Amino acid sequence: MKQKIEQSEKIIKQLYDDDYKMTTTDGKEFIIPPEGNLGLLALGHKGLIAVRKKRKEINWKNPNSLLDEKK
Repeated sequence: MKQKIEQSEKIIKQLYDDDYKMTTTDGKEFIIPPEGNLGLLALGHKGLIAVRKKRKEINWKNPNSLLDEKK
């Protein structure tokens, strides 16, 4: 079981280490919005990781989150 966890962690690290540059059909760079969009979700893991990296980069907090503690 420990070996499977280590393998999973290695794969996830490799996925996050990759640089996912998104481009439009005409070759222009697509700026990743921190709130994400359906097109990025449709790209699967690449789109999901791109959004997560963008959110981490700007320390984005979801204003609609029910999970954050209200102070």
